Amino acid sequence: MKTKLFSILAAVALLLSGACSSSDDGPNEGGGTQGGGTTTPDYIELKFMSFNIRLNSSSDGSNAWVYRQEAAVKMIQDQKPVCIGMQEVQPGQNSYLKSKLPEYGVYGLGRNSAAAPEDSSSTDECMMVYWLKSEVDLVSYGTFWLSETPDVKSYGWDANIRRTCTWCMFRHKATKQLFYFFNTHFDHKGETARTESVKLIVKKIQEINGDNRPVVLVADFNSNTSHERFVPLHEFMKDARTNAAITDDHYTYNGWGKSSSTIDHLFYRGEGCEALEYHTVTENYGVPYVSDHYPVTLRLKIPVKK
Repeated sequence: MKTKLFSILAAVALLLSGACSSSDDGPNEGGGTQGGGTTTPDYIELKFMSFNIRLNSSSDGSNAWVYRQEAAVKMIQDQKPVCIGMQEVQPGQNSYLKSKLPEYGVYGLGRNSAAAPEDSSSTDECMMVYWLKSEVDLVSYGTFWLSETPDVKSYGWDANIRRTCTWCMFRHKATKQLFYFFNTHFDHKGETARTESVKLIVKKIQEINGDNRPVVLVADFNSNTSHERFVPLHEFMKDARTNAAITDDHYTYNGWGKSSSTIDHLFYRGEGCEALEYHTVTENYGVPYVSDHYPVTLRLKIPVKK
């Protein structure tokens, strides 16, 4: 009888010990659940950045690229965004950044050449997307022009120069979650061009993202988004600056200390997506300015589709 009672008590103790050990493994990243020794997170948190790096111009004097390039690299390594949308990137600047940031993959075309940076003229500007290769895989990509004929190299409406939008679809390595990332730069003079570009961006995102995956849009709009031309964008996507739980209202265009306007933006869209933090990067990286634009970042919570 004693032997049988001891066996029963030992079995109960073993069960209780197993129950306790399963709860001592700690929470999963993203508040996920465990089963069969693997973790399935409910969501992921990713950081995105928009960064107009300012082209390489000797007219910038002590703020020229040669004096800022190391600081730009330090800033990116410190902020560690998963995806970066860069504007005004010239081929020489892209070559330098690629060599110093081997952990990032790169895609983009020259707006005038419709070719990769290495095949573009030294003064061409490229809309570049950088992504952290340890975190995401590139699935598909493309570029379209902000014009009436977006699939071919072209000027749009009353734009002063050619303008483009670069997009990529990524797969998060750990969860296989898919999402889109768009990067654009609106014209600085053409009023009609800016108005029509908003409509085109919304239309193209709808076309490209036919499965309604989470999507992030980063941009130098060359204006704030209070103008009525941005109504279609505000109706379609959410402004990270105004929707993030943690945010700031710092201006983004500094003009080397001579301006204080907000023209750089991050928008997002996706069922269940939540903007956790918006941040204007004004930290000191060893130079007065890493660019005439402050980089801006978004930390986004994305539900994992199971």
